[in-house]
Amino acid sequence: MMCTQGRRRLRRNPHERTRAHTRTTRLLTLFCLCTLITLFSGIITPGQMVSAASTHANGIAPTAAQRAATIRHALKQRIHVLHHPKALSSSSTPKTAKQNVILPAYNNAGSSNDSNPNEGSFDGNNSYSVQALQGTGLLPGQNFTFSNVTFVWPNAAAGTPNNYLVNGQVIPVAPSIAGAANLGFLGASTNGNASGNATVTFTDATTQTFSLGLSDWTLGGNPQSTPAFSNQIAATMTYRNTPVDQQTITTFLFSAQLALPAGKTVQSVTLPTTTSSGQMHIFAVGISGPAYNNTGTSDDASPTSGNFDGSTRSYSAQALQSAGVKPGSTIINDGLSYTFPNAAPGTANNYTSSGQILPVVSVPNAVTLGVLGSAISGASSGTATITFTDASTQTVTLGFSDWTLGGNAQTPPSFGNQIAATMSYRNTAGGKQTVSTFLFSTEFAIPAGKTVQNLTLPTASTPGQLHIFAISTRGAYNNISTSDDANLTSANFDLHTNGGNSYSAQALQSQNILPGQSVVSDGISYTWPSAPAGTPNNYLAAGQTISVTPVANATTLGFLGSATNGSTSGTATITYTDNSTSTFTLGLTDWATNPPVSGNLLVATFPYLNHAAGQQTTTNYLYATETSLAAGKTIQSVTLPSITGQLHIFAIGTRSSYNNIGISDTANTHGADFDGFGRSYAAQDFSDPVSGMGWNPGDTLIYNGMNLIWPAAPSGQADNYQTNGQTIAITPVANADTLGFVGASTGGATAITATITYTDNSTSTFQLGMSDWTLGNNRVAPSYNNQLFALLTHRNLASGQENLDTYLFYAETTISAAKVVKSVTLPAASTGTLHIFTIGTRAGNGYPNNIGTSDEADSTAFANYDGQGDTYSLQSLQNDHITQGQPVIVNGISYLWPASYSVIPDNYQAAGQTVGVTPVANATTLGFLGSATNGSTSGTATITYTDNSTSTFTLGFTDWATTPAAYSNTLVASMPNRNTSTGSQSTKTYLYETETSIPAGKTVQSVTLPSISGQLHIFAIGTRADQYNNAGTSDDSTPYTANIDNANNSYSAQGLKSIGLAPGQSISVNGMAFLWPNATAGFFDNYQAHGQTIAVTPVANATTLGFLGAATGGATSGSATLTYTDHSTQTFTLGFADWNATSITSLPYGNSIVGTMPYRNTPAGAKTINTYVFATTITLQTGKTLQSVTLPSTTSPGALHVFTIGTK
Repeated sequence: MMCTQGRRRLRRNPHERTRAHTRTTRLLTLFCLCTLITLFSGIITPGQMVSAASTHANGIAPTAAQRAATIRHALKQRIHVLHHPKALSSSSTPKTAKQNVILPAYNNAGSSNDSNPNEGSFDGNNSYSVQALQGTGLLPGQNFTFSNVTFVWPNAAAGTPNNYLVNGQVIPVAPSIAGAANLGFLGASTNGNASGNATVTFTDATTQTFSLGLSDWTLGGNPQSTPAFSNQIAATMTYRNTPVDQQTITTFLFSAQLALPAGKTVQSVTLPTTTSSGQMHIFAVGISGPAYNNTGTSDDASPTSGNFDGSTRSYSAQALQSAGVKPGSTIINDGLSYTFPNAAPGTANNYTSSGQILPVVSVPNAVTLGVLGSAISGASSGTATITFTDASTQTVTLGFSDWTLGGNAQTPPSFGNQIAATMSYRNTAGGKQTVSTFLFSTEFAIPAGKTVQNLTLPTASTPGQLHIFAISTRGAYNNISTSDDANLTSANFDLHTNGGNSYSAQALQSQNILPGQSVVSDGISYTWPSAPAGTPNNYLAAGQTISVTPVANATTLGFLGSATNGSTSGTATITYTDNSTSTFTLGLTDWATNPPVSGNLLVATFPYLNHAAGQQTTTNYLYATETSLAAGKTIQSVTLPSITGQLHIFAIGTRSSYNNIGISDTANTHGADFDGFGRSYAAQDFSDPVSGMGWNPGDTLIYNGMNLIWPAAPSGQADNYQTNGQTIAITPVANADTLGFVGASTGGATAITATITYTDNSTSTFQLGMSDWTLGNNRVAPSYNNQLFALLTHRNLASGQENLDTYLFYAETTISAAKVVKSVTLPAASTGTLHIFTIGTRAGNGYPNNIGTSDEADSTAFANYDGQGDTYSLQSLQNDHITQGQPVIVNGISYLWPASYSVIPDNYQAAGQTVGVTPVANATTLGFLGSATNGSTSGTATITYTDNSTSTFTLGFTDWATTPAAYSNTLVASMPNRNTSTGSQSTKTYLYETETSIPAGKTVQSVTLPSISGQLHIFAIGTRADQYNNAGTSDDSTPYTANIDNANNSYSAQGLKSIGLAPGQSISVNGMAFLWPNATAGFFDNYQAHGQTIAVTPVANATTLGFLGAATGGATSGSATLTYTDHSTQTFTLGFADWNATSITSLPYGNSIVGTMPYRNTPAGAKTINTYVFATTITLQTGKTLQSVTLPSTTSPGALHVFTIGTK
């Protein structure tokens, strides 16, 4: 976003600017905002978003739907949603009967229980051990992924048939996908290696016969032997069962693969009818996805063997291994078990998303689909499609954070991603680079009753590229707590990095705690999850809502579980069958702690736990806790806390806040009554990820640095506080200084005097006001300085639904950071009714607090730059090349211009805020982009450095309607008009830049803005590392971005390249080597002489010093000085001919022509005129070594520009 070189923005004459659109006369206050979403017949997806400003700039008036979609998209970018998990709306694709895959009957019992070893007969006598198989992750009915093929291990009990002794069986292959790279087989042979002819049948009725071979399950008793038929070892066991006991002999399962022809889709495979030598056994058949198309991992010894990002950078295999990630290993995140691609470093191991169809083999009753990956070139997303087995589909936005989080490991991941693995460095062509890299997991909820068949990756993603490493599914449980003693890494109960700890399945069994069996505590019968070790079996509390079927007349609700990483608690919510709710503190004791806390009951004690590196003799425990149920009520469900602590629930049992429903489902519009007249918000307007806001009950909405928990209540249940004097407990963040509210009023804009109570029992009052939820049917303006939080398109009535814009608003108040807030009391309103959906706290005020720009087609109802309803025009700014969300480069500083879309705060009105700064390397200058309102103004600002030292300076800006500039401001842009509450006004407005120096050796950490009464506005902050001081080259596509002659003209980058002068290019002129500046067009690339001293490293025994450059304003020269290493000096005249010299027959100053171009760039485009680069030389003093050259401090008659210096 920032760079070490820069350009000066072109100053355009507003009288020469032509308008590319017709200004729209606006109604008073909010009439134009009313038109924002009156038409939504053509929904615009985020990937297709049309900017209203850009549409105007192209002379096309945006539709109401386009403007509304743009605003909603902006709000969704501003509000970061953490899903718990993300819900999917129902597909509109016609449904067909579920496609059940019926397998032939197994005909061989290949495994037995260690306690009953004679029940299996794999080779006619011996068998695999079920326990040994489970130790490798092979669990009945569970997925097993190997070499990009996911198999389902037979869901058969020990001692029952679980494999095919091949005899021509026809095996259907599911999921059947186009473009699959390989067909996989999981099995082994007995009594020697075995092979035979198998046949693949494709969906187009064509067939392919091939030789299928599998190695002997013991490799002939020699585990060091190489498997036959190019088999890969998929699992290794250290013993097998005999009819009487266990035998220590290594046994194996093998993977065999067939490469599939392009363009074919597999329907089934017919196993061999006969085999040579031994007997062939097939446990499972699976299909791979398409071939990987990106090499994302390299070995540290061969860093160039990977190319994850297209620039020869890649994940380090060693760094991944340090994070517990190896080829073929399991990555557990939020209960999802991903198998990392089993590919060696330097080989393809991930998908660069381009529309590939990936097969998904779901676990039984899967409710969540997970994707493991990351993005390059910034957080990126695209539209993916989930296909279910009933042929219905669901489109979702698949997004991943940048694999480096933009180089800032503290940046929260985007798109609700969770960090699955963190690495401390990556590989580059030059070796290790110390920058944190990440793998992310993202999740999608699977609709009830659906089974995922495949996932079609986005065909395109923006702004960067998506990379997918693995896919997984899980049931409602989201944590794996239990591992088999033979497979210690298959669980991660406490979510430790590099392998966690877990309960031992065997230790649980010793206490009669078995899958699917009852565990009784204090008269409550809990059912232990019916999940094998190594699979999800508990809820890690994150706002989930769990149905409860109580015993008759239940009076007590109980929970079986424990906490990890410390005893923890949070607020849970009970929902009763009459839709009333009650909250209580749900707390559990840490599993390694005794005695219990929070009134817990000890249920069981275990002598050891499992760790990824081995068993640990650490006593651990299981607890229960209880709460009373309301008399006369029947519990329906409980919503677990949404907390950062790790609270685990294994089972819920029984032993014999909000007070208004504001949201209803479209299918049950009479299920809520927000306004007292049977009207309510539409649930789909919240949940729909495309046309709605894209959040769901229980989601965390991060806004302005504040975590706001959206009510975890389904539509039709109480979900907001209708203020009537209730006191709401607040759990603030540390050092909270801001209290925020999301809500709306009914019956008109409404305000109350609310009371904050601190833990020391002191109180303070403030005015809490919310605008009307429909803005008076879009006839009134927002009130109380509310910010727009949600823009919705419908209102539900008892009789149906109407197309009427509805809104949610955000308001905040400051609280004492020296105290800890305990609660807020919300009295009833005297007029109207105030509703609050969520409350949050924040520490820090470094967030924009003013909306300074607006679209000319929309009302400035939310935008109010000067306190009088006036704002900059987005269109006029864009006409001066200042575009929302795009860089603005001024004097070598790259500023990111904010995107307000007329409704989002886009600038800081200085009030003492502390704003973080991420400087460029070796920054020497700190810059600000902004202006003042109601008069030029200044105040004392404070810079804080990373060593905690500080410095102060005067930060001042010129009034936005005033010129010339004050406070040494640089004029960045001038606009012919501004927006007012009644329309466009022909009042010139200006945007300015100001700078201050950064002391040498210091690194800026933050800047604290002045705390003043004047209106000082900051749109962006940036830094620069000084080097060159002039931008002399522009790209032909953006000719206005450079200014070599102070008349906004410049060299053409394409023209320079045509004569061999490309950025970073080595060139030879008159036998002297030069390096042309490696600068992007539009950025600083030359020295405009004003006395700079430039270090020179000469070639050995150099005798001549050379310069490449030119003059502007006529042939120009000045006195320059050479300094030698013995501190002696030599002065000489340095001069160049004019870059557009009209005569070159006799060049001045000993110049020679380096190259000639037929044109130069002007703000309006190319101008035909001969344009030159010259060379000139000076002889060095004999026997001396040059150290530096000092350019002329004054030149005449024009300016002297030096691009590069060389010696020979």
